[in-house]
Amino acid sequence: MELYHQVVFQMMDEPAYDFLRTKEQLGYLAYSSSFNFRGVLGGGFVIQSSKKTPEFMLQKVQEFLFLMKAQSDNLSDEDFKKGVTAVLATKRQVDMNLDSVRSRMYSDVVTHNYMFDRKEREIKILEDMISDQEHISESKEQMKQYFNDLFFNNVKLLTLQMLADKFKEQQEKESVHSQHSDASG
Repeated sequence: MELYHQVVFQMMDEPAYDFLRTKEQLGYLAYSSSFNFRGVLGGGFVIQSSKKTPEFMLQKVQEFLFLMKAQSDNLSDEDFKKGVTAVLATKRQVDMNLDSVRSRMYSDVVTHNYMFDRKEREIKILEDMISDQEHISESKEQMKQYFNDLFFNNVKLLTLQMLADKFKEQQEKESVHSQHSDASG
């Protein structure tokens, strides 16, 4: 599951930025990210905007997810292989210092997994996913199912909205102006 989670978010990384930041111009900061908090897989979208409401941004994230669903449904073997290969490249990176080794190992201690060869095992599983056509087809279908379960079938959604005081004041002024326009019209 965790590896499919990583592949899904890897494959959404650039399209999320392109759609939310470039095409929709929602704000200066727009990206997707995934996490594993004590064995609970999750992910999210971070968008910082001084002009759009949180409700509007949530609507655009949902629109993006429907676009990604259509892409997932029609995902080519080659694109799936690229996504897995990108995750593999990250996993194969050598720890640059002792702190990165400690951090990786500590996460296994905290979650009581004690699988200190996790990196090597995950690399092997990812390599197997794309080792031949049969594995590619099977793994791609499992990843599609995971994507649909994550975003459409078994959705657990938490939205966190933080509004700057300036933005709130601007929204209130626009609301008052809109009410006066409606009353005088």
